[in-house]
Parts: sequence; C-alpha cells; structure tokens
Amino acid sequence: MKSLCFLLVVAASVTCSAQEIYFQGFETNISGWDVFGPPFPVRVASGTHGIISKSGSFHAEAPGPLDLDNDGGSAATDWGGYGFTPGCVGTCPAAFPPNGYETKLDIYLDVSGSNPNQKYTEDTRFDYTSAISMPDGSFRRDFFFNGGYYNDTNNDPGSGPRFVFTASNNGGRMGAFPKNPGRNPFVISTSGWYTFVHHFYNNGAGVLAADLSILDASGNVLMTWTLSDPTDIIGTTVGGNRYGWIAAQEFNFLPIDNAELIVLGAQGFSVGYAANLDKGDSIVNITNSGTTPSGNICVNVYAFDPSEEFLSCCSCLVTPNALVSLSVQGDLISNTLSPQTPTSVLIALVSSTPSGGSIAGCDPSQTTTDTIAPGMQAWGTTLHALPGTPATFGLTENDFLPSSLSTGELTHLASFCGFAQSNGSGFGVCKSCRAGGLNGSKK
Repeated sequence: MKSLCFLLVVAASVTCSAQEIYFQGFETNISGWDVFGPPFPVRVASGTHGIISKSGSFHAEAPGPLDLDNDGGSAATDWGGYGFTPGCVGTCPAAFPPNGYETKLDIYLDVSGSNPNQKYTEDTRFDYTSAISMPDGSFRRDFFFNGGYYNDTNNDPGSGPRFVFTASNNGGRMGAFPKNPGRNPFVISTSGWYTFVHHFYNNGAGVLAADLSILDASGNVLMTWTLSDPTDIIGTTVGGNRYGWIAAQEFNFLPIDNAELIVLGAQGFSVGYAANLDKGDSIVNITNSGTTPSGNICVNVYAFDPSEEFLSCCSCLVTPNALVSLSVQGDLISNTLSPQTPTSVLIALVSSTPSGGSIAGCDPSQTTTDTIAPGMQAWGTTLHALPGTPATFGLTENDFLPSSLSTGELTHLASFCGFAQSNGSGFGVCKSCRAGGLNGSKK
C-alpha cells in the first residue's frame, strides 16, 4: 500500500492526496486475481504472443473465448478486498470515501489483424466492469466498458480494423452493444496499451457519479463517459468498492497489466507560497478545467504569514477554461487583517461550487466539505536568491501542490475568513481576481 503525499505547510504536517490500496503488475504473481476461482488470468513474460508488457517484465492474459451469457465470463479481481478491506470478499460493509476513488487497468488492444494467435472475427467483444457495493456490503451496481473488434466499412462509427467502445451498466450480448448510437461510441484504430479508468465520486448533490475514461499509453484522456443514477445515494445505497471483472472475453486472450485501486484525497485544495516579496512581486494564475458538473467554480483564497498568522481571504469565480490572476503584493497583502507587510506568504486555494453560479455565490467564509468541487488548476511565481555578489534574484514558476483537506482545516480557514469579514473593518479581505494571466516582477 502506498500513499502519495505532499507537505501541507498551513498545518505544518504531511498529508496525503491519494492512497494506493491495491496494485498488481503481475511481476511475481496474480494475487488479487485468484480469489474467485477459475478462470484465472495467466501470468506471462513480456513478448508473449508478440506483446511487450506495459511496464516491467511480465503482464497477464485474461483467458478466452469466454462468453458472459453462456460461460460465466473471464478473469476477475477483488482489488485487494471489498470495501477497501484487505482480503475481504463477500459482505464487507464500508463507507464511500469522502473524495471518491479510482480503479485502473491497462488493456492491450490489437487491431493489426496479423497475430496468428489472436481472434479477429467481426464483432468479437469484451466487457470490463468495476462494480460498487451498498453500505452494508451487498452488491449495488456495475459500470461497464463495452468493447468490440470490427473490420466493416459501415462508418457506424469508423471503418476498417478498429475497436469500438461505449459505457453502460450492463454487459454481455444480451445487455449491451459497443456500437450503440445512443451511448456515444468511440473508435480506437491504433494497436497498443490503453488505460481503462473508473473514477467514482460525489456529483455535488450526494449522488454517485462514475467517469469511465480511456487513456492512451502517454496518459492522455481519449474519451470519457459519465454514468449516474439518482437512486445511487452516497451513504444510503452506495458504499465501498466491489470487484473488477472482465465479464465477457471473446478473444483468444486479452493482455492486461497494472491493476490499481486508489482512494482519492481532496481534489479542490492546493497550496503554494511566495517569498522575497520585499524584492519584487509574485503572482498566482488560476484556471478551471471544467470537470465539475456545474461548470463554474469559486476559487477561495486564504493567505498566511510564515508564523501561521492569517492575512487575508477573498474568492474568484472561474468559468471553464478561463484564466484569472492575483498579484501577491497588490491583492493578497495590500489589505491585511493585521498591520504588517510580510516578505513571504503561504497561499491556500480551495475550489467550491458557487451558489447560484455567479460571483455573488462565492464566499470564502462559507466553504464546506459538501461544496468542494474539482477542476481547479493553479500556478504561482516566486523570487529566489541567485548565487554571486551583488545579490540578485530570479523568478521561478511552479504548480500549486494538490493536498488533502481535513474538515477541521477547512473550518479553520473559513472561520478566520469569517472573522475578518465581520470584525476586520474592511481589513483582511483581499481583492478578487482579474481576467488574464500575470507575470511576476523584481525590483
């Protein structure tokens, strides 16, 4: 089990943005894929059947042909244990993680039509699901990638050798069809490794949403489908993880690699800093990737001095793909709660869903865990002393670091801001963002 951690300077402690609960690269065994009985995946050396492993020296092959409706499907995993509990299979009560979770599986897609060991019959299919449980550990729902190999020229969609994919809550020939025009089918016409990602999260209204995405070997997102049912209520009908299952596998073999389950940290919290402000200005540039269901986000800004003394807060409405900016000197420390002009600051950013969708609905003193929204990306500049005499300073730019945000820390941020708004006589409220990007400067 691994944790992906960042230094959270506000709390002067290390916190984790994501926790890897399970990983299987098939380098030494098939653990986690051997818990349900056969058929098991077959661990093979890189180069078997002409396929180079996605990573390392080994991968696995899900056996086939195995039809879901008649043969009961192919290989499956418990992701290390149901309900995020190691080794638990069956009824494993668990709560849905506050910030959601992801499962990932690399699958090799062969459209060459030339591998003598493979099957290339028209409309040969596989269905792959990552399922979720109810809070009591019983089954709730499947989330399927439905894929098929085609070589026709029907443009329905695509033409010639290709895979066509869509996403649904059903698998098997009686329950799904990769070319279903009502489910936005997507074409892949290049052989190679692709990552199939299930991202399970709160849609902002307490209902489960699942983004099913296909990524290329470089990690670029090629296609995403979002599945959500209003009856999938987190905490009531939705709990922890269940199985991953290649439920239909009609090829002779299906290469797989790098199966992973990750519990996510807060996606709407990032930290950065600015130093040597007596030598020049630093800036913060912010955008919105548009991943939140409501589109617009509030970016709530909280500034502290190196002694954790609160300086100021404000909020910016950021629309999808917009670029807005703040000057540290001109916006964040020009109107501090206490009469000081610090030479360095810690900057915390929290993105949330705006009430009513406008800037009037952005209030950094009212941000709660229920309103935190994804989509924020931010970069900041700072000045660093350069070697040599006389002293000179150079400007660098870095990403703000995504970090976990506890309920206590969010309450801490919002309460400081609320105090400034109510009792600061106008001080402690920074200026809001302006449109466009800024560059830092030095004196």
